[in-house]
Amino acid sequence: MSGVRRNAGFRSSKPPKHPKDNDGCSRVGSNYQVDVPDFIYVHSSSFKNEPSHLEVNVWNPDHSPSVQDMNAYLSEAIKFKYSQESARTLLHYHKYNIRRAVDDLPNYQPILNTWNKHDVRRFLKCVDGRPRKNFVNVKRSFPAYRMGEVHGLYYGIAAPFKAISRHNRRHGRQMQNCYEKALKCGFIPTPSSPQRQVVAPVLEDEEASVDSALERHLCDIVGWQQAGRLLADVRRGRPTASSSIINEGGGYRTLTFGRRFPGAATESLAASSDHSSSFCDSRPRMNKRGLPSGMHYDHEEFLKFVKTPPEELEKMREDELSKLAPVDNELKSLIKSVDAQIQGIFEGLEKFYPEGGFPNVSYRWTRLELALFVSALSKHGDDFAAIAQTLGTKSESFLRDFYNQYRSRFDLDTFIG
Repeated sequence: MSGVRRNAGFRSSKPPKHPKDNDGCSRVGSNYQVDVPDFIYVHSSSFKNEPSHLEVNVWNPDHSPSVQDMNAYLSEAIKFKYSQESARTLLHYHKYNIRRAVDDLPNYQPILNTWNKHDVRRFLKCVDGRPRKNFVNVKRSFPAYRMGEVHGLYYGIAAPFKAISRHNRRHGRQMQNCYEKALKCGFIPTPSSPQRQVVAPVLEDEEASVDSALERHLCDIVGWQQAGRLLADVRRGRPTASSSIINEGGGYRTLTFGRRFPGAATESLAASSDHSSSFCDSRPRMNKRGLPSGMHYDHEEFLKFVKTPPEELEKMREDELSKLAPVDNELKSLIKSVDAQIQGIFEGLEKFYPEGGFPNVSYRWTRLELALFVSALSKHGDDFAAIAQTLGTKSESFLRDFYNQYRSRFDLDTFIG
């Protein structure tokens, strides 16, 4: 390197920068402005007479209804729970014909986008997701609601919102506060719980007498305690005034089988309170036992059967058995004839069996059998009957299926001579 040093302090002066096309004057003033003429659109002669089929006439001032008719129509739409937007959409569909729109109001049921408690919880969970306050994702989870309704619910009950962890005990309180805000702001309809009126059935005199007779006969047969257990479910289908009076040991007991409604007065047994819960309990119980399908219960026949003496019942039983005896004999003779016919069919079947018996077919291959099969292929070709005789443990059809299945995989055609 040379020993000459450069003067680091000396710098060459650069020419000053000038913007392009800069003539040193300002272009402000009337001399530098451009006059743009007004655009006047001239419709063609066929513009109004021949509209395109793709055009939609959104608003036609010539057919606009009056303000009084419009207010009357909106008030009528409110009766059918239409919003103003839905009502105006229906009016536009009928081309602003008030009469047709009013006639068509009862034919449709508008979708009321009201929130419930489950929707509010799900909405808050979507808002608190990642990324937070992504209303586009929230709208996808609630397709029935417009974006304005989604924003309105958030800024009405939850803004600013950050959900507390579920493991925190304040999480439930936070959700309850949001639900109460939504209820107060009108996003959720006020829950209404109308009182259910239960009307007691009115029994006819004949039905009441039959029921009381059935209860008395059951008490005579099994006793009043067991009858009370059997008829515990019957009380749900009787009015409270229905009761059965049973004479036991000279004293009368009142079995209140007519307990159906929780508000009815509770009656108990006069002489014992041990089984009062089974008779006087007002809670409904499920009827676990009932008549099979197709079976009919005749109360008159039941009473007649109860009053029949045992001797007459035994005689009736013998008569029924005597009627069944010839049917039994006929059935036995038919069974014998069928057995004889079956024996004649299978009598000469042994003649068609092979002389040496059926060969024992083994579905598993051993190495020796595979070697014999390959050598038999080279000797007999595709004569599977001869190959089956050579092996002795495989049938002809089994060998043919094996050959067709593994023919291309192991190239068995090369062994055929």
